Amino acid sequence: MVSIYFFQLNNTSSIEPRIGLKWNLAPEQSLNLGIGLHSQTQPRMMYFVQSPLPDSKYILTNKQMGLSKSWQFVLGYNYLIKEYILFKAETYYQYLYNVPVNQQIPQYSILNEGTEFFVERQDSLVNEGLGENFGLELTLEKFFYRNYFFLFTASLFESKYNGYEGVSRSTSFNGNYVFNAVGGYELPIGKYNNRVLIFGLRITWAGGRPYVPYDQEETVKQGEVIYDWDRAYEERYDDYFRSSFRFGMRRNRKKFNTEFVFDLQYRSNYTYVYLYRIDVTTGEIVKNFKMGFYPNATIRIQF
Repeated sequence: MVSIYFFQLNNTSSIEPRIGLKWNLAPEQSLNLGIGLHSQTQPRMMYFVQSPLPDSKYILTNKQMGLSKSWQFVLGYNYLIKEYILFKAETYYQYLYNVPVNQQIPQYSILNEGTEFFVERQDSLVNEGLGENFGLELTLEKFFYRNYFFLFTASLFESKYNGYEGVSRSTSFNGNYVFNAVGGYELPIGKYNNRVLIFGLRITWAGGRPYVPYDQEETVKQGEVIYDWDRAYEERYDDYFRSSFRFGMRRNRKKFNTEFVFDLQYRSNYTYVYLYRIDVTTGEIVKNFKMGFYPNATIRIQF
């Protein structure tokens, strides 16, 4: 398979070969392999960042940014242990190049955009950065059978990038691990078993994300936010842990069913940093956290 990518804004294009293969080792086991070249445009607003000229005019220095590209390799194994239990293992490697970076801030890379609520609008970006991602993903799933189901996933990974300076650093997404567990049980009740009690549990544990710390001294001195780029992505937020318990009832009717459930969500010790900011007058670091205990209710009608 060959895909052709064209971006009309600056007339950039890419020809992308890809291949996917699958081997059936046995009726319940298989291997799959995927290799391909993929291209991606940058966040749209980055193309329209204006840089000032000496004559007080402006120029769009990012408009001619090329496409970021990546070679991706995936190898997977699937094993249907039983008719209703599936095990999957997948390893992958991704090599990225033509990534926009900044000569003025050599530790910057556009690969790190997306973990915050805002996009840093850097100008004069050039497609000279690199990056790589690799990891292993494991999945054990029991489909809904005999009134219950479960799903366990584990993701172990490494995510690196090279800015204009050529030094390898963690990306802002490099949490290194994510574990998930989801399960549910339905208990039929009533004379005709047309009512169902619903129970569910979900747990997530993820490694803390790296970030660029503030330069507190320079921030206070200049009266504006200044980042310590020399220590870019060396520090991390705390791990993220979340659990959620669900219970409720569903009533099945001839033409529709009604469902009423409660979700009780809890984030342990308020470790989920929602906002990380600095007071430019005092240099104080302020961390705001999302709610530790968060209950909610849902009513649903399905036809």
